[in-house]
Amino acid sequence: MVMDELVDLMGTRHKLRPGPDIGGFNTLAFADDLVLASGTVHGMNQQLATAREFFDARSMKVNASKSHTIRLAPAPGTRTVKVAEGSTFSIGDEPIMNRKITESVKYLGLSLSPKGPNKYDTHAVVKDLQLIQKAALKPEQKLDVIRDRTRPQGDRLTETKNINQSLASLGNVTMALGNTQDHVPFRDSKLTHLLHLSLDGNSKTLMFVKVSPSEDGAGETLNSLRLAGQVNHCHIGAATKRTRVCPRCLGFLPVPSPARRLQCRPEIPVRGPSSGRL
Repeated sequence: MVMDELVDLMGTRHKLRPGPDIGGFNTLAFADDLVLASGTVHGMNQQLATAREFFDARSMKVNASKSHTIRLAPAPGTRTVKVAEGSTFSIGDEPIMNRKITESVKYLGLSLSPKGPNKYDTHAVVKDLQLIQKAALKPEQKLDVIRDRTRPQGDRLTETKNINQSLASLGNVTMALGNTQDHVPFRDSKLTHLLHLSLDGNSKTLMFVKVSPSEDGAGETLNSLRLAGQVNHCHIGAATKRTRVCPRCLGFLPVPSPARRLQCRPEIPVRGPSSGRL
């Protein structure tokens, strides 16, 4: 309700209303996330002053250390725009860090590009919300999905996707090990492929889970604990050393893993009665 009041106030005071039909907007909000947009530096400073006044009246505060700005400025000698560097805006005496982007980012359905133009498509946002609403998820899971799709995405998007995919593959591997399945999908990701030798029953494995005490990381902490609980139910058996006899040198070699092929050393010529093979 507080954010709804702020959105209405911004629209009334700064002559813009939320929505795509008027060709522009100045305020977007979801839960405790807020986006302000303006075509000028002066206009943005006015909106920041309005937001600060609004929250101060309700004994609330905008956290400047967790806020970011993206300011586009004309590139000298060209018809394009560039991302301006340095801190331009502040909340009181606290400067807001300017975020430098090199690719398009998306926040609350708003697409921002360092090359322009920028656009806002409510239809895509509504479609996503409808799909989430129909999904067979618990309310807290739906909220996690919504936050995941509305939070800033940009330079770290690809890295985040790869990390999530690797952790999901690790979860599948631990589930297969816990259920003693015949096939364990070690090759689904580079992470599980790398950990194959540590999880195939020929070694001892110890796993540490690091979680954050911050409330902002509650969702990630919960997912980490779920993965840890799943791993805790796995039993890969006692560590055993498996060997095979090399047909060339009759020596014992470890059983090779699918990731690599072990080869014995070539034979060394016999030079005397006391010589032998290594």
